[in-house]
Amino acid sequence: MGDGAGPEIHWLSDRLIVSTGIRPQDLLGRSRLEATGAQADDPAWRTHLQMLRDRLPFRGFVYAYKRHDGAVRWLRVSGVPVFDGEGRFQGYRGTGTDVTAEYQAEERVRLAQERLQAAVEFLPDGFVLYDAEDRLVLCNERYRKMHAQTAAAIQPGMKFEDIIRASYQSGEQDAAGGDVEQAVRRRLELHRQARAPFEMISRQRVIRIAERRTSDGGTVGLHVDITELKRREAALLQAKQQADTANRAKSEFLANMSHELRTPLNAIIGFAESIERRLFGESSPRYHDYAGDIRRSGEHLLAVISDILDMSKIESGKYEFHEEVISLPDTVSACLLMVRGQAEERGVILVPPQFGLDLWLRADRRAVTQVTLNLLSNAVKFTEPGGLAGIEIGMDGEGARLSVKDTGIGIEPASLPTLFEPFSRGSASTARKTDGTGLGLAISRKLMERHGGRLEIDSTPGKGTTATAFFPAERMVARPALAAS
Repeated sequence: MGDGAGPEIHWLSDRLIVSTGIRPQDLLGRSRLEATGAQADDPAWRTHLQMLRDRLPFRGFVYAYKRHDGAVRWLRVSGVPVFDGEGRFQGYRGTGTDVTAEYQAEERVRLAQERLQAAVEFLPDGFVLYDAEDRLVLCNERYRKMHAQTAAAIQPGMKFEDIIRASYQSGEQDAAGGDVEQAVRRRLELHRQARAPFEMISRQRVIRIAERRTSDGGTVGLHVDITELKRREAALLQAKQQADTANRAKSEFLANMSHELRTPLNAIIGFAESIERRLFGESSPRYHDYAGDIRRSGEHLLAVISDILDMSKIESGKYEFHEEVISLPDTVSACLLMVRGQAEERGVILVPPQFGLDLWLRADRRAVTQVTLNLLSNAVKFTEPGGLAGIEIGMDGEGARLSVKDTGIGIEPASLPTLFEPFSRGSASTARKTDGTGLGLAISRKLMERHGGRLEIDSTPGKGTTATAFFPAERMVARPALAAS
């Protein structure tokens, strides 16, 4: 009868002996566990042996048996317990079938699936395979990571439509207008066509999907994360646009510089020649006027060259900064005096400042003066005769601010993004009406950044512009003792 190893084998049919090549002497009188050399702690064997101890019928138990010649055969056995008339257990009577060929075929399929799984796991992109019924057959880990939010639905045997619906419902993929069912229908149509690759947005990432039909009616899909590629494309496009903008700005700058440099030079040469040749006699009062014109032309020429040199120094990091404690109201007042003549020539009214604050900064006096003059000059330059231009200073928790306001022509919204770019002078129509290099605002912004601050422009076409320079709070200092005395 045997113990925990199960009942002993007492008889084998001739057909089983012939089909398996098993020798009766290797099995008779031994339990199946002893004859196979299997381990009793194997889960399948442990369950089978318990059934035998409980005298229960069993069906389809498969195990391996190694023959005397070393060949391994796989047997599927079934059995029912046999009892005598008094209910005493007599043993098991059963059947056995050699399923070696079936097992080997299944093993070949399993190995093929393992090789296929290993191959698709090696792919750097997401791989997925559906059968002819649109049920998931397999996918790789990369595919699961791409669709982590719907991982619960990505199980073998799941229908494609159910997986896609779960993907939209979870927010894994964006449904246009929030209509999940419409998005599912559109995705199913693309899946059925399985033609040209298309792109989908998934968790703020761009996935390119290519699907093809297999010969048995299934579908194989390749999911490629092209988010970085899209970002690089966008960056390259932006860089190209910036380069194009810079090239246009440089071309406009060269054309403008040709005018800005030649005009005062021609004036200087023409007036100097008139004086030299005494065209109006030896002591004509017109020579005095010409001398003034030469001076103004020279000053304009110097201003143009100074802007170019300042920008060059700032860009190369050679602009020397000399910090000291300065009075912001005093600096602003001095700048207002400098632009008074320009305002009078254009008929622009300078609004007297009402400071009311005694603001002191640790800053570069020349840089603050240059920023203030640039902003004031722009306000006067782009304001029609009779218009107003003025300046205010203030402070808050962020720091100190200096605002120049005008009632001028304003700036078109399309010109605002490039306003601080070197050589930018607003719209083409505005640039033609005014002189200058287009470097003033670019220089001013750079100088404010050197102070740890910033420069902002707020403008409405036809109503005016407000340019505000912000100084950080750490730049603000108490009134010096010497100044207080």
